[in-house]
Amino acid sequence: MWPMVLGVGALLGLLLAGGARAGQFSASLAVTQEYDDNIYVSEQEVEDHITRFTPSLAYTSLEEPRGRLLATFRPSIERYWQHSEEDEVNYNGSLEFYRQLTPRLSLEASDRLVYTPAHEATSQEVRARYHRGYRAYAHDRTNNFFDLGASWRPLRRTSLRASFSHDWESYEQDSQEYRWGVSLSQRVTARDTASLAYAYRRMIYEEDVDSKVHDVSCGWTRDLGRGWHTRASAGVSLVDEEDQQIDWSASLELSRTLPRWGATLSYHRSVSPCLLYTSPSPRDRG
Repeated sequence: MWPMVLGVGALLGLLLAGGARAGQFSASLAVTQEYDDNIYVSEQEVEDHITRFTPSLAYTSLEEPRGRLLATFRPSIERYWQHSEEDEVNYNGSLEFYRQLTPRLSLEASDRLVYTPAHEATSQEVRARYHRGYRAYAHDRTNNFFDLGASWRPLRRTSLRASFSHDWESYEQDSQEYRWGVSLSQRVTARDTASLAYAYRRMIYEEDVDSKVHDVSCGWTRDLGRGWHTRASAGVSLVDEEDQQIDWSASLELSRTLPRWGATLSYHRSVSPCLLYTSPSPRDRG
């Protein structure tokens, strides 16, 4: 639980130090629709449509000269069209802080706590939905995600970012993930931006399970005008095991953002030769 305590203390401390004024509340609702052709990620494929409702209540501090604070409560309701036994609800609370240290250097910190009530076990004792990271569980589950990042803009069109994160899960046996990452974003034209990122992850699920993963990804974003954006990305993950497993992924996204609403259409494809982990990343599960 120390990441949440540290994160909350740091965020509130920075807020008080900055002398922030009273802020404002806002409410929103996000609805997403997903089609999954293999919800259990098994040889016997089972397909379904999944609808998610995510209402949100947020408090934002008034914009300070160099910083702001955002506090959010966001429950998530997940409904399966054909397999209602897989329906799920979780409760998500977060604190986010942003501070502009210099005209070119900024600091971001966030802490997110997710509580998921116990779920009845299905006919399949282990629900290996790997890409979303869920598994059958008969007890309440708690996840905490702490992130700390620094962004530096050495040139007007170039941005560098370094980050550290710690993910923790409490469920029967605690599991953790440590992540260190660096990324580069380059504005190529007035409408096009290219990105490149590397991350090293260490995932600890049990005392004798310690996986190390190297992630490399690249992406291209184009501003189509009138609030429309498109993005294409691809990545590879090298699992540092004896078999040197390599996972591949790619995605396409089309979105439109307006002052009061937004919509996104996305397609994601991942290929993994086998599942080496005893369970997925805590961040994926949250």
